[in-house]
Amino acid sequence: ESRQWRGGEKNEKFTPLATVIRRFTPASFEFSVSRVAFDKLYKPHAPYGLGRPHFLCTFGIVSMVSQFLASTELPDLKVEFIFDRQDGVSTDMSHFFEYMSENLPDFQKRIIKAEPGYEDDKDFLPLQAADMLAWHLRREHEDGIFQPMPVLDLLRSEMHYIQRIEPSMLARWGEHDKLEVVPKTKSEWKAALADARDLVDSGFKVPHGTTEEIHRARLEHLWKLYQFHQGLS
Repeated sequence: ESRQWRGGEKNEKFTPLATVIRRFTPASFEFSVSRVAFDKLYKPHAPYGLGRPHFLCTFGIVSMVSQFLASTELPDLKVEFIFDRQDGVSTDMSHFFEYMSENLPDFQKRIIKAEPGYEDDKDFLPLQAADMLAWHLRREHEDGIFQPMPVLDLLRSEMHYIQRIEPSMLARWGEHDKLEVVPKTKSEWKAALADARDLVDSGFKVPHGTTEEIHRARLEHLWKLYQFHQGLS
């Protein structure tokens, strides 16, 4: 039965749960983008499937965390990335992850166990812990850093890693896509991905070269989708 929770009741519920999480001493991190900046600077110009902050943040997290863990010098470390299910993101990521990860340094690629997986946060307990951290981090950003948040202090590790997509980067991506012919509707996006899948299955590799060479390949519309993601790494 749903009901409104008062602040004190929420903390009374959250504190024991956060204490349990704290016992396992997990590392914590946050990767974020301003929704206001995203919707203003990038989304109006983005290809249909890429105009979602969840897509950008998914690969951003993989890149950020693998880079951080590579610096720890833990031998034979392999990490499995599991994300909360978001409509369409898992399908789109399956199309782009291999190519996007090729742009990562080898020392990062060795850490990534496989393509990211997606689970339901109602069933996958680690995602519930991550959701609790994300909720409190958002409250901190919205309410100001001077608002006491004892539950967040329990959830956030001593070496909390932070990275953000800055508005200047969103503006650069948006300006890039203003000039390109990219899929802007759901049907165009699905058709482009189907073409890409057929090409990859036939052994096609995205061409690297001059603009003239790419145009001659008659694959310009697909190349634009891949080219966009080179800036993410």
